Amino acid sequence: MSTSAQDGTGVVKVDSWLEPYSDALRHRYKAYQKWVDAFNQHEGGIASFSQGYLKMGFIVAPNGDITYREWAPNATSAHLIGEFSFNSLTATFLLIP
Repeated sequence: MSTSAQDGTGVVKVDSWLEPYSDALRHRYKAYQKWVDAFNQHEGGIASFSQGYLKMGFIVAPNGDITYREWAPNATSAHLIGEFSFNSLTATFLLIP
């Protein structure tokens, strides 16, 4: 049995009971690697991508302004419901693309 940590099957060396799942491990590792490559290419890496909470969602600026950003590329509408809008689905807000 030839395994390589570079194909996702390195764990089989530690736990031989996983040998029957080597093909699945290779498949999952390939899928994982595809996502890592996409993060590196489009988001500046996983570390950069994981900092999305600093830009998305509710952000309170030092002066008290509140910004809300949502990633919804195919959305035709979005609703932010709460006491500030009297729980209304039809309340309008300033949208800045």
